[in-house]
Amino acid sequence: MPRPSTPEVAAASGASLPSFIKDEFDAFLECGILMLDLLLIVVIGGMGTICGAVIGSARFVLAQSYLQDLMRFASTQLQGALEGVPMLAALISPQRWPLWLGILFVLSMYHFRSGVVGRLRAARRLRRSARAQEQ
Repeated sequence: MPRPSTPEVAAASGASLPSFIKDEFDAFLECGILMLDLLLIVVIGGMGTICGAVIGSARFVLAQSYLQDLMRFASTQLQGALEGVPMLAALISPQRWPLWLGILFVLSMYHFRSGVVGRLRAARRLRRSARAQEQ
């Protein structure tokens, strides 16, 4: 039986390498997306509390599902009106929902710097101090 040459061995081992790299990269990408989602959930709700994570996850899931539906509805309803403005039509397409989710995230961080739970705690402290001053 003839012994395989070096180019044949290299070709056989290199043939499986692209599929291995693709599988590993896909797993890495999925893990990165999951970590980004978890970071958004914690920051939106408020760091350091379980209640903040629950509120943040509820807001995140609602925003994801309703944004996709809203974008789909807007693109079908405004399809005829947006034919002359291709850039606006592209912004409203349902595939652009992550862009609008990012905009909502930035706006929520602007208004809720310490998260939703932090804002609720500050409002509760303010009410308590106002009641104490009245008495």
